[in-house]
Amino acid sequence: MVPYKRNEFGHRHAQRKDDVRTQGEGGRVQAKERGCRRNQPCRHLDLRLQAPRTLHLIHWNSTLFSSIDEAVGKPHGIAIIALFVQIGKEHAGLKAVTEILQDIQYKGKSKTIPCFNPNTLLPDPLLRDYWVYEGSLTIPPCSEGVTWILFRYPLTISQLQIEEFRRLRTHVKGAELVEGCDGILGDNFRPTQPLSDRVIRAAFQ
Repeated sequence: MVPYKRNEFGHRHAQRKDDVRTQGEGGRVQAKERGCRRNQPCRHLDLRLQAPRTLHLIHWNSTLFSSIDEAVGKPHGIAIIALFVQIGKEHAGLKAVTEILQDIQYKGKSKTIPCFNPNTLLPDPLLRDYWVYEGSLTIPPCSEGVTWILFRYPLTISQLQIEEFRRLRTHVKGAELVEGCDGILGDNFRPTQPLSDRVIRAAFQ
């Protein structure tokens, strides 16, 4: 069972009740799955790649740390699988999530999703080329020490599924909004960060 809960930043996380572990490349990262997050737009300029949006599967290292809060900002603490998103046909695997978004439209709401498998969001096994680099979180506190695994080939979802995410709100239902803010969760991204001395590795030729 997967409770789909929005956190204090207004983002959504599918966090498992059971202790599901995923194994990273070469066995280096053993992590508990933290959830999924949609970020718009995507700016992986280091790779000369841009896309209108991405989906993030966030993991924390449960071998070295007892919680995600402890893992944030630490070496080998956080690993994020990122997928570019393109508009096309409906994605059957993501449907389990988009179908319940209307029930958690406002901040603080939660919903249990039965039988959701994040592996369905990954590309076909024959199309799993990816880049790896050390970066930082894209949400506060924007801590360093994040291993980014960026898939080369995009995830295709429908325009309707995108619109379901765009209907989400940043505030609690009934809350008074700040002047000039419509409360719609939209362009929740930060400026492009400097490359610094980061090294980008490719798992393909």
